[in-house]
Amino acid sequence: MQNSSISIFFSSFWQRTPTVFKLLFVHGLLWSVLCQLVAFAKYSELQQQGKSIEFAYLAIKWWLAVPGFIVLSTVLQLTYQYKPDFATKAKPIALGFLLLTAIFLPLEIIYCAWTDIVTMHSPVNFETIQRYIVSIHKFRWFTDVTLISMVYLASIAFSIWQQNRRHERAWQKSQTDNLNLQLALEQQRLASLRAQLEPHFVFNALSAISALVRSSDTSTAIGGINRLSNLLRYTLDASSRDWVNFDEELQFIQDYLALQSLRYGERLVFEITGNDATILQCECIPLLLQPLIENALRHDLDCHQDISRIHLEFSREADQIRILLCNSVKNSFTKRPGFGMGLAHTRERLLLAYGSKANVHSAMHEDHFSVEIIQPMYGA
Repeated sequence: MQNSSISIFFSSFWQRTPTVFKLLFVHGLLWSVLCQLVAFAKYSELQQQGKSIEFAYLAIKWWLAVPGFIVLSTVLQLTYQYKPDFATKAKPIALGFLLLTAIFLPLEIIYCAWTDIVTMHSPVNFETIQRYIVSIHKFRWFTDVTLISMVYLASIAFSIWQQNRRHERAWQKSQTDNLNLQLALEQQRLASLRAQLEPHFVFNALSAISALVRSSDTSTAIGGINRLSNLLRYTLDASSRDWVNFDEELQFIQDYLALQSLRYGERLVFEITGNDATILQCECIPLLLQPLIENALRHDLDCHQDISRIHLEFSREADQIRILLCNSVKNSFTKRPGFGMGLAHTRERLLLAYGSKANVHSAMHEDHFSVEIIQPMYGA
């Protein structure tokens, strides 16, 4: 509990600390680690040469040389943080380097002269500082210019990296927002399709029941009403789900056909093949097949008084399911007009559910009409 309280305290303290002090702390820590590494390398070199010197003296000496660079790297990061364009344009970069060299380099040399004179216990005045600067080897000037250039370029590179990261996060956020918007729109479209499909189904089912009632076949009509109740119960349940098993869907289709058989009698001949246990456990969108079968009844049985055959065949190909629905068509009879909702809605719902992974093909043959559906075995 005590460790947790301490970590919470430091976390809260760090969050309240101004940005400039955070950057000074981080840069100071990085430069301190670098100084210790350089001091250790120098110490090892002197030891190999047989020279005796304390490591602490070297570590302090090197650390005293970097406060200016700590301030420099912090100021550069703050500058590029609030003015990121300075790190991406040639003129500001060139001008910044010239100003930095002209201002920071002399100040750094004067500071180093002052620290060296103090550590040598010599009097600090203008003359001693001037003599120290004049005595500095040219390589020291080259080293400082090189170090300033490295700090400058590293700050620019870090600023560009930060900008790229911000742009990448903004792009990812925009992509996520677009996908969420597309998902919301697709869900609305799907809800709209369901809202159109379900009343359409209920209307046609009620029409079938009303035909039985008008025929004065009371017992059959009551049985049809009971079946209609079961169908509506499944419809309401399925409308709140994105996926159902083919087992549930086919049970619904069989109840629906039993209801229609009360109306058409022996004129309706229906056959289902290929619905093995594996396929029955696979998933599909609710009310996938009912609109297509309703189309078959409307555009064939309702157009004549002969027998109509409807065949529903299932097969599995790799990780996809193929559904083939065929119904006989008598070309000699006048077709009933309609809005074509069944096939169009089925195609659009499959597109929303599976995208390009599902296909719907329909074709008119010499004596029958076929609809072929190819879809994945399971929902997305």
